[in-house]
Amino acid sequence: MLKDGTYHVLARSWGPDGQEHNRMLSRFIIQNGNIQHIDDHTGHMDQTFPEGPMSYRTIEALDRLQTSGYYKLIHEDELYEGNHSYLLKPMDFGDIQPEEKYLLSGTDYPQPQLVEIWPDAVSLAGKTLSDQELRSIMDKVKEGVLTLTPES
Repeated sequence: MLKDGTYHVLARSWGPDGQEHNRMLSRFIIQNGNIQHIDDHTGHMDQTFPEGPMSYRTIEALDRLQTSGYYKLIHEDELYEGNHSYLLKPMDFGDIQPEEKYLLSGTDYPQPQLVEIWPDAVSLAGKTLSDQELRSIMDKVKEGVLTLTPES
């Protein structure tokens, strides 16, 4: 029996140069003995692996898929562990901008420094601040030693 999680089903083929090529066929989730489809690029998931409680027929079909030389069945954990990196395509997020920008000035910074607030970080003059550095700066802002003003 397969463990709970998300699975990717790939079709394997080989080019004239002997290079293996993989094509995504479908993705599904197994949870508590139930199967649920996420993607079905062939339209055959309902026939091969019907949604709902997994029957003996479904389990047999999944077992055959695991041992097939023509298909790959990959659990999400294998991707998280760094296996099958060829499945991960580089993502282009375009020109990402910070959510907010401020100028920091005061005795520690005679020249105003740019502070950028990102979804997961804060940077000062292009350098990502640690939690301790950020806390120290914010304490000095509260004390009035430093000033943060919105960049216009």
